Amino acid sequence: MSEVEKLRVVIFRDGDGWAAQCLEHDICAYADDLGELQRRFEATFALECQISQEIHGEPLKGISPAPENFQRMWDECPGKYEPGSENKLSQRNIDFAMCA
Repeated sequence: MSEVEKLRVVIFRDGDGWAAQCLEHDICAYADDLGELQRRFEATFALECQISQEIHGEPLKGISPAPENFQRMWDECPGKYEPGSENKLSQRNIDFAMCA
């Protein structure tokens, strides 16, 4: 992954909880509330970067894009979502959108 790669994450209700799905790489997380969702997505994203670095020599390499229905969901989202102040992904070029 280049340092300037733009990533998009769509956040949506999934049953009684919440899901966060990256579009450019099929990485997702689930939680009961948005605060926990942020922590779980950060942890999942970091682990996927680490594993792909070890296997492929580059973070996120070898992780396919998310299924097309998530792109359509992104396109229909009313606006961006700003993660909490403790966002560990803030140094990355990631846009979040909520489609609740």
